[in-house]
Amino acid sequence: MNLLISLIFLAQVPNFSNHALLWKGKARLFNAYKSLAYQDTLHDFDILHYDIHVRLNFASSSIEAYNEVQFRSKVDNLSSIFLHLVGFTIDSVTGASSYSRSDSILNLVLPSPLNQWDTGAVTIYYYGRPGQGGGVFGGGLHFEADGHLAYVDDEPFGAKRWVPIYDLPSDKALADQYITVPVGYSVVANGELVDSTFNQDNTVTFHWRENYPIANYLIVFAAFNNYAEIRDFAVINGDTLPVFHWFPVSDTARLRPLFQRTPEMLEFLSQIYGTYPFMGEKYSHVSAPIGGAMENQTNTFINTDAWWGSDWDWVIVHEMGHQWWGDWVTLGTWADIWLNEGFATYTEALWSEHRYGASGLQSYMHGIFNYYLRYEPYPPYPVYDPDYMWGVVVYQKGASVLHMLRWVVGDSIFFHILRAYGEKYAYGNAITTEFIDVADSISGQNLDWFFNEWVFAPGHPVYQYSYSSTPVSGDTFAINITIDQVQSHAYGVPTYKMPIPFRITTTSGVFDVTLWDSLDHQTFTVLLPGSPTNIAFDPDEWILEEHTLVGVSEGSQMPQVKVLNTVTGDFLLFSAPVRSDNLLRIYNAAGRMIKEIRLQRGVRKLYVGSLKPGVYYAIGKGLQFKFLKY
Repeated sequence: MNLLISLIFLAQVPNFSNHALLWKGKARLFNAYKSLAYQDTLHDFDILHYDIHVRLNFASSSIEAYNEVQFRSKVDNLSSIFLHLVGFTIDSVTGASSYSRSDSILNLVLPSPLNQWDTGAVTIYYYGRPGQGGGVFGGGLHFEADGHLAYVDDEPFGAKRWVPIYDLPSDKALADQYITVPVGYSVVANGELVDSTFNQDNTVTFHWRENYPIANYLIVFAAFNNYAEIRDFAVINGDTLPVFHWFPVSDTARLRPLFQRTPEMLEFLSQIYGTYPFMGEKYSHVSAPIGGAMENQTNTFINTDAWWGSDWDWVIVHEMGHQWWGDWVTLGTWADIWLNEGFATYTEALWSEHRYGASGLQSYMHGIFNYYLRYEPYPPYPVYDPDYMWGVVVYQKGASVLHMLRWVVGDSIFFHILRAYGEKYAYGNAITTEFIDVADSISGQNLDWFFNEWVFAPGHPVYQYSYSSTPVSGDTFAINITIDQVQSHAYGVPTYKMPIPFRITTTSGVFDVTLWDSLDHQTFTVLLPGSPTNIAFDPDEWILEEHTLVGVSEGSQMPQVKVLNTVTGDFLLFSAPVRSDNLLRIYNAAGRMIKEIRLQRGVRKLYVGSLKPGVYYAIGKGLQFKFLKY
């Protein structure tokens, strides 16, 4: 789902504070829903299949419907199951000896207890006018006033407002939908169209089947007339995937070119994430007046009257990215929402990289970073189990976490992590710690430090840095870079451990170095040829941070210390007129620190027997010299 639609709302609502208040109200609503995810601990049955039959009455905006729910017991002596349903009149129930309703819970008592692995089925017959709610964009089944369109909007808890269902994402099932509409209407739903049957009452029933497991909030359909069907295709691993766009006839000429790169996107994402998960079915777009766009499995709904800019690629590829991250691998609980939305938002950046190269990635991440920093909430809260599921912490910071993980582990390992994660949890559910386990396994590292600070803790680092330089010998300079983390640690904002990239321009050229910063105050020394003329902090936009250059100073030539003997053996003798708490660092000719020792006043003997033959530099406070090890 794309809540970068907030960018669009900004254009329509000049007073951003009003817009923020609108979503703050929704945040409270969804926080209450989010806690329902933990009801899953009471879930002792497994939904296998939904057989949904809905007859639409456009004149009365009502339905007559039934849903046969097939399930398997996960325990011995299962005596009842529960589903979720809001509104409607239940006409009858089969497969249960009795039923009762409490709020949105429909309790169904089984005729006899089931043992573990036994299967059962219940069918709920119901009718009435659907009510809206429980969704980001309204929720439930909507009948448009002009009678030309009816559509479903589910995420996160709108499904139970049109069909009795287990309304948590952790129990995926197969689904068939039989949607009956007046002749002249068409229906599109998840999966593939099995058939369409004309009925004697001047109606037609469209049968759509989802052959892959699907989560509750992704089961949808749309029924319409006066829509055009635009057909295309993508070629993925030699197989042809049908691509459809269903748009109002009157708007087709405008919309067709905006979606022209859909096949290329499908082919690109199949290369980096793995084969499109729903081969043998389709990928489609349906114009529907929801508040943004929604990644329903194989069947994305998008408000084509919204202002998405002149290039719609970003929103199209965002929802398409969800076909992998959200639909193929579905969040285990709503606390893990970043596994959906952060991944889909980063998909936008990867598409920009695909189209425009490294500069496209950097430019897109610059926009994501800046948008987050501009609208970061206060008090801050973490990416995992966020206070508000649909804002910049989940979307922009979630995407930034993936971008930074890519920087930490490298491109090859990063994309291996994504593919391994997808393959391990394909067509199922995953939670945040399971993604971390995959990242650890594939990288061969313990990445707890990274996820603890970026996913489980709030905020972002605020850096101040300064540098000075001192000539060492010949054209070699010691460049001292001091980094301070000055962010407030209130609300659990940590001190960050991160490899920070610097681009150092000297009179001899441009050099990229990476410094692993992990303290509130830290100084690093880099030996480079030439005097520094500029030092750029994170020049390629890899880290979500703020930084300020607070000082530049040019050091003078520090007093050379006379070498008292030639290094022909294992020891170098030198004088050290320095404080006893000073460190002496030994660098090789490439500028890599080899070792450091704590100095004492007076004459000092330095053990160099472990050093390979070559030129070395010794640098300390008030002390520096060059020596040759034979």
